[in-house]
Amino acid sequence: MEGMLPDILATFVAAGPLLVQQREDREAAERERQIAEQRRYEEQRHRKRDANRWRRFRELAQNWHDLAAVRDFLAALRSMNVTPIAEIDGRSVDEWIAWAEEWLQRADPTAGGVGSVFERIAEITDWTYRD
Repeated sequence: MEGMLPDILATFVAAGPLLVQQREDREAAERERQIAEQRRYEEQRHRKRDANRWRRFRELAQNWHDLAAVRDFLAALRSMNVTPIAEIDGRSVDEWIAWAEEWLQRADPTAGGVGSVFERIAEITDWTYRD
């Protein structure tokens, strides 16, 4: 056994740098895996945010479309032969029409202009919709 000790010691000495290199390789591979995982996560978040923004854009378009029908309805009401001073629940017809016009203005997604529309879309994150 004593005769084998120098060979055993030489093997340990020779294996030391190899073990160190293997550990460094494993650590480097783990760092690369983590970087790739982070990249995939960020890409997934970006895709989700983009899809959510498109969803909000479509919602705004649908709201705008629905408001067009409301505007048409209000125009039809205006054209009807009604006494403007007739009271309904303490308001004249003119006051009710003004009330509806005010709601239309507040609800219109285009009321603030194009910039306002895209500012509302830019506020959307990948967490805005939970589904």
